[in-house]
Amino acid sequence: MQFKNFLNSDLRYTPIIAAFILFIFSLFFQPTHDWDLDSFLYLGSRLQDGRLIYIDDFETKLPLLQYLFSIPAYFGGIGAWRIISFLTALSLGFIATQLLIKDLTFKSKQLSLKSNHLSIFMTGLFVLFLYSLPGSDSAHIEIFSSSFLYLSFVLILIGHLDIAHSRWHIFSAGIFLAIAALMRPNYVYLTPLFAILVFIKDRQIAAHPLKPFLTLSFLAGFFILILLNFLPYAFLDHGLVALMNGLNAMKNASNDYGFIHLLSEEFLHKPGIFYILMYVLIGLLLINTSAQSKYKKILLHYGLPIVAAILLLNLSLLRSHYYPHNTIMFVPIACIGLSLFFVLKFKNFPFRVNTFNIIIFILIIFVVMRPLADIRKNILRMADGVYSFSAHINHRNINDALLTFLQSQKHQGKSFLVADSAIYHMKLHEPRLSDGHPIMLEIVLGGGRVVSMKNIYLFSDEIAKEPCKALNQSNKDFVIVKRDDQFYGLVDQCLIKDTSGYKKISIDNLKAFAVYSLKKL
Repeated sequence: MQFKNFLNSDLRYTPIIAAFILFIFSLFFQPTHDWDLDSFLYLGSRLQDGRLIYIDDFETKLPLLQYLFSIPAYFGGIGAWRIISFLTALSLGFIATQLLIKDLTFKSKQLSLKSNHLSIFMTGLFVLFLYSLPGSDSAHIEIFSSSFLYLSFVLILIGHLDIAHSRWHIFSAGIFLAIAALMRPNYVYLTPLFAILVFIKDRQIAAHPLKPFLTLSFLAGFFILILLNFLPYAFLDHGLVALMNGLNAMKNASNDYGFIHLLSEEFLHKPGIFYILMYVLIGLLLINTSAQSKYKKILLHYGLPIVAAILLLNLSLLRSHYYPHNTIMFVPIACIGLSLFFVLKFKNFPFRVNTFNIIIFILIIFVVMRPLADIRKNILRMADGVYSFSAHINHRNINDALLTFLQSQKHQGKSFLVADSAIYHMKLHEPRLSDGHPIMLEIVLGGGRVVSMKNIYLFSDEIAKEPCKALNQSNKDFVIVKRDDQFYGLVDQCLIKDTSGYKKISIDNLKAFAVYSLKKL
């Protein structure tokens, strides 16, 4: 079957159906998820208690994440977040793809298929990419942020539709970029690129060269949302000081990442086939710019910005860190490139060296093999059984015996710290030690210095000199850590000392955990 016939048939729905299947499996049958999400949910629950990041807790994220995660925390946890992120990706992906394909096919008489068919296929491909890459089974925040980035990028790139020169839509593009950047700060690096692209659009249409209305609209949308994100701190005592301390600490927590190290992580590990697809696609598009002068302008109009975006995102990773789930950030860029490629192909663009066959081959490898592997893996978990909807989609990373014990102690007015997990603290609204993520407590107990913050005791100079004080002076009635966890030894060496305020106790149905009880005077 020719690819054109594939898109003109009902098979064009295949990617979106596959993405939906992967989402359903992650929602109901994924037994665990990245502990980052538990930490974000915990921070969201803290907002419900009137506690703000940087004032009462620290995490290397911006306040919008805490505001947003208060919603799934209220509705039960990870399952609610998975639903929110999937609906966001599907809706914004559909809008962005529709606009992009309509702009690319504007007044085109040479296109050999309906633009709506290609839009449906590319929307499905966008969501399928999101749910086939590492981190998708945890609904990592990149899924949410990249969806907003996709729509922002498309609104800036389109040039033929009526909304292309609308101040309100460019203003919206600034807002969407701000949301993406506040959730995933790496996207901040794209701000100068987007501003330049809007300024170029301004120069093309402006009747008054000295009045860049679109550029001002874009920057207004971006900075208004940034300011709104930080606004609550202005109404709290010493809130702005805490905010500045938090932002400075967040900046200092970043580490430089080696260039060769980054390339090896991208190409030699799980998401390698995606990077190969993206870089080969962009390279072939640019190589073919001279194949026909008729399409050279459109190739450069879309091709150069996506190359610049890739370079800037990689620069952001070099300045901070890289994890496999960061690959999701590149999905909008890859989808813009693929949309351009398919539209040009069906406009009978004379691609060289069997470019179409190369792209389709790599695409099939990625789209077919990864989801099938994930489906097979998740089908094996279906025997776990199904409970009530809310409990089943949210009850993850939780030991029932430990949760029951903690609920009982909480009802008796006792406090606790589960050193290696934030999810119990989210469920029972029990504050931790101002560590927005358990990894921070691990680093502190190991003698490391995450950040220096005078307003948060865990990150003070006193704790840096004597790390065990973080636990011994917490006055938590119980400190609990899993025996096979990576920092059980750090907790144990602090609390078994004679000078410690805790004693180790044994609880029959909690053999997998080390439990330390506060000594009574």
